[in-house]
Amino acid sequence: MTSIFQKQLIGHGITFSIIVLFAYVTFLFKSQWEVNYDLVGGAALLSYILFNLRVMPTVAVAIVVSILIFKQAGIFNIESVMFISICTIGPAIALYIMSSFKEFNISSIRSISFKQILLLSIVQATFCSIFKLSKSITITGNIERSDIANYFMHIFTVDALGTLAIVYFTIKIIPLFINLKSTQST
Repeated sequence: MTSIFQKQLIGHGITFSIIVLFAYVTFLFKSQWEVNYDLVGGAALLSYILFNLRVMPTVAVAIVVSILIFKQAGIFNIESVMFISICTIGPAIALYIMSSFKEFNISSIRSISFKQILLLSIVQATFCSIFKLSKSITITGNIERSDIANYFMHIFTVDALGTLAIVYFTIKIIPLFINLKSTQST
């Protein structure tokens, strides 16, 4: 196998592992917190930042596998398909919009600042929250007209904070491991 193919294969494997891990954490703490899939969206965004948008099919497959593993009742219904679309496309749209600006350049992990991650988290949370709100209104119909603004703000806050925590923590931790590895080898 070529080196490029091996790097891409490793990227897809890490992406799959990240998505399933955060889906498991979401499943474990669903009764304790109000975690509504925000960790999976943040993990997808992190995968797109680390490995580019070419891992999008892997993100979709990992979300499907997570739904099959962690969801007990009604494995594939229209709500599950909408969730897969939201968590796959929402972060990709946010990353595309932010990378079209000259300020947001992700040439290396170390060049990403907190301001860029914060803006990216807000844009991603906005898209995912709009998709989730429209899904809740049209498909499940469990939102009253008077609760739409509160529900949107709740989803937005949870998505933004979860994405910010996952992406910022990982982006700042990875260079530390790279530095540790390079100092141990010398």
